[in-house]
Amino acid sequence: MYFGYQDDYEVFVKGPQPRIISPAEETRYVGLTNQGATCYMNSLLQTLYHIPYFRKAVYKMPTNELTKSFGWNKHDSFMQSDVQEFNRGTVVEGTIQDLFEGHQMNYIDCINVDYKSTRKESFYDLQLDVKGCEDVYASFDKYVEVERLEGDNKYQADQQHGLQDAKKGVLFIDFPPVLQLQLKRYDYDFVQDTLVKINDRYEFPLQLDLDREDGKYLSPDADRSVRNLYTLHSVLVHSGVGNGGHYYAFIRPTLSEQWFKFNDGRVSKEDTRWAVEEQYGGEARHPNAYMLVYIRESDKDEIMCNVDEMDIAKHLRVRYKKEQKEREAEELKKKEEAEAARIKHLSEQFRRDIDFDLVDRNGDQVVHFRSLEKPKEDDFTLELSMALTYDDVMERIRLTSHDCVFLRPIPQAISYRGVGHLSEMFTRYNRSSKILYYEVLDIPLPELQCLRSLKVEFCHATKDDTVVYRIRLPQESTVGDVINDLKTKVELSHPDAELRLLEIFMHRIHEIFPLSEENEKINDPYRGDLTLRAEEILEEEKNLGPQDRLLPVSHFTKEPYSARRNFGEPYFLVIHEGETLDAVKLRIQKKLQVPDEEFAQWKFGIWSLIDRFEYLQDSDIVSSHLYKKAGGPWAQYLGLEHSSNSSPEAT
Repeated sequence: MYFGYQDDYEVFVKGPQPRIISPAEETRYVGLTNQGATCYMNSLLQTLYHIPYFRKAVYKMPTNELTKSFGWNKHDSFMQSDVQEFNRGTVVEGTIQDLFEGHQMNYIDCINVDYKSTRKESFYDLQLDVKGCEDVYASFDKYVEVERLEGDNKYQADQQHGLQDAKKGVLFIDFPPVLQLQLKRYDYDFVQDTLVKINDRYEFPLQLDLDREDGKYLSPDADRSVRNLYTLHSVLVHSGVGNGGHYYAFIRPTLSEQWFKFNDGRVSKEDTRWAVEEQYGGEARHPNAYMLVYIRESDKDEIMCNVDEMDIAKHLRVRYKKEQKEREAEELKKKEEAEAARIKHLSEQFRRDIDFDLVDRNGDQVVHFRSLEKPKEDDFTLELSMALTYDDVMERIRLTSHDCVFLRPIPQAISYRGVGHLSEMFTRYNRSSKILYYEVLDIPLPELQCLRSLKVEFCHATKDDTVVYRIRLPQESTVGDVINDLKTKVELSHPDAELRLLEIFMHRIHEIFPLSEENEKINDPYRGDLTLRAEEILEEEKNLGPQDRLLPVSHFTKEPYSARRNFGEPYFLVIHEGETLDAVKLRIQKKLQVPDEEFAQWKFGIWSLIDRFEYLQDSDIVSSHLYKKAGGPWAQYLGLEHSSNSSPEAT
């Protein structure tokens, strides 16, 4: 394994050019920071916030910090909760009832005698079945479905009538102005003792008519003068499995045709198809709607009212203006410091240019400067005094010394205040060189050294374009921070795509970095045989069976004297239990688009940790040649032996 020593590295991203968003496209909506596992809360808060009537009431709450107002400590904010459970704990007296409270009538009606039992109940949200229902209307049909109480299940009426055949059911007395529908996306698996996610396709309309079929959902006591026609306001989505995952929301803040996706701190514009139809779910599609919020048309004007500054409590207005002034003062200070630094840099550069002509020639040295992008060509020369310090000469330029042994830049650039005088830059391993490599920086070197720059190849799931991005993150950042930053810059195949970060060494997948890995521990990919690569995790890789394996694949060719040389782009392939090599080959040929005649020349086998190769026959069960337990991507991989110029994927 190669270990790099440079403090910072760049990120190269393979993918299309990022879409530049013009100022006119920028939204005035902002996201909410995830405080550990509070995405469930963030999605619900965004939904409630964009109900203006509710927002007015919240502004009158005398609280300084939201999570503290719930009595939560720091530990509680990292405990993921259910949206419905959380919602029922956010009561703003009176407003919750006005907006969200509806009433239903539970009844039992005897068939053969004149006896009926009724009970009125209030609700703030409705739990609707997903399993076995194709859409919301089917769920409401099931909700009010009449149950027959007969045989051994007869209803015990009063003392006069005793056991009786009866009909049992629920009808609605009234619906609330804001209707919250909780979709029952989970079943309990008693065998596995765990919650199982129901990903069945389930449709929901932009307009929901609960007066359909002559008010079939309404009780005889319902006020039929109220028109129960609702418009979809927001769709809360859960992505993941039964015991974990991520929450976000699609919202129409003004009920216009424009939807927005609120995903923790990120807010993006979305069209109706992504916000609605793509959240219906379906086979093996984990992101799907978990909660729907509808607003009644007849109450829309009152609920979607204007909220102006005077609706905000005075203590909040005072606090906001104070924070705004502090931000403006801080921004002004940064601008002034940047301008002062620029003027200082220009004046010092001017002074140095004059000094070059006036210095004592006895202490001078002609230095050859080369760009790191063209390390074998002299770019320019300067006559510098060896008494000058690095910090005297450079502010927006970073220098790297020359390796006199390998005749290339050393791995580590010269750090700010890292050397005393320029003479120290030219001596390495008791050898002296008068070559320096330079980089023009866009931010001051002291500031740059507080950051970690990363270089990653991003592989789009369906495109081959390559784009280079430079990403800078704080030194304490993690791989998860890199992934999140990349998601804001690259084009994904779909909005909920998940990424992973790999280390590729000598054209082989060497490591999959966990999201918690600190960036400072990742090797610096300054050498040509070591790269970092980010790629989308395919759906089939997320649903592996207990005996399935995710196996790295690498191209190689035999060199003279039996030497092996890897080449091309390695990738992962799912190996299913009991799958023969012949079946695996069909999938590989389809993925790489290799012609039949050419593919027939390829050979396949398993490389092991000790660099031993075992050829496979078409009838061999691939999984039977693998270790029982996966030992990381470097332990075993599938080798594709063929000519290095025989495949477009192998270049």
